Amino acid sequence: GQDKLVLFAGQGIPSPRVHPGSLFILNRRFTDGTGLCNELHLYDTKTGTISYQSTTGTPPPCSHFSLTNISTTKAIMFGGIAADLSLLKDCVQLLDMQSWTWMNFVVSGPSYSMRRYSHTTCFLGRSPQGHPQFIISSGLGRGDL
Repeated sequence: GQDKLVLFAGQGIPSPRVHPGSLFILNRRFTDGTGLCNELHLYDTKTGTISYQSTTGTPPPCSHFSLTNISTTKAIMFGGIAADLSLLKDCVQLLDMQSWTWMNFVVSGPSYSMRRYSHTTCFLGRSPQGHPQFIISSGLGRGDL
């Protein structure tokens, strides 16, 4: 619904609940006992409650990515850091918030490495061909972005 905020993945402590298909990878490089997860939760802005939302095709545990709405029912996840602290190369995922399904999103255009993390993305609209267009700003990474 329109009163929900999607909370996905990130760094933290393991969830006290085990959800089917969810992964938590404890990373020994994090000295505080935290790791990365790939769970998706919904925060209800009216009631102030958080609930678990199961998904299919879920990306691996990660953090420092961006998740940007491209419509009322779809969002794009871009970039980030994997559990081994490597940059996710060309990681673009589409989240369908009606079926709660993640899909690899095919990127077309100039060929370059899009490794980026701790950045911001802003949805500009659609190209004349109907493809989503973004501005990717700030953050860190490698490549010629």
